Amino acid sequence: KRDLETPGPGTTHVTIAVSGARGGETIDFRRLAKQGLTLVGMTRTYQDGLMSFAPDLAKNIARGDANLMSLLDEADAYVVRNGLDLPEEPAARRIEPDP
Repeated sequence: KRDLETPGPGTTHVTIAVSGARGGETIDFRRLAKQGLTLVGMTRTYQDGLMSFAPDLAKNIARGDANLMSLLDEADAYVVRNGLDLPEEPAARRIEPDP
């Protein structure tokens, strides 16, 4: 996406969390929650050793999912457009139930 302009001040952007760890494994927050990690919304404040969080976890996970699916759609279209012989990865589009 080289033709994109820099977002203006105050623009919200949800970054998908991918790491490539262990041979290309994508970070899956639902799996981390199943393993015992406590997921929270965006940080609101920190004062006197206490943090508060926004009640936006579900919205942020949904936006991240949409962002990831869009990225996968673009990648798949690029593969087709350029005639690349790459295997499909249906597991990449599998979304587990919300935590």
